[in-house]
Amino acid sequence: MVGDIKAIQEKLTKAKNIKLRVNQAIAGSNKELSQIKLDLQAQENIKLRIGQLTKWQEELGEDIKSVNITETDIDVIIESTNKDLESLQVKVKELRERLAKLDIVKYVVSEEGVKSYIVNKLLELLNNKLLQYLRRLDSKLYMYL
Repeated sequence: MVGDIKAIQEKLTKAKNIKLRVNQAIAGSNKELSQIKLDLQAQENIKLRIGQLTKWQEELGEDIKSVNITETDIDVIIESTNKDLESLQVKVKELRERLAKLDIVKYVVSEEGVKSYIVNKLLELLNNKLLQYLRRLDSKLYMYL
């Protein structure tokens, strides 16, 4: 009986050791399982983040296309201003050409222009004729004296 008790105690000790190793193995496995669950959750979070970023990227692409396509009020104002600028430049060019012609006319009728030339030539001609008439008169005066 004492031998049976010792055998039973040895078996009990072996069983306790086995139980302890099994519990340690279970604890290690539970720890690994928890780590795997954390890794899976992190992986799932990454997938969700990737999906969200992809969606945002697509939305940004669509926004960029719509911004490039749509005409803003500023674009319309710029186009209108450019057209006005072109028409004003044409008017300024026409007015400058007209001013140049008027400057020529101004010179022609000014004191130094053609008017002065004609007046000087006529004055010279009239002076010559007057001198000629005065000489004739003077010569006739001597004849009568």
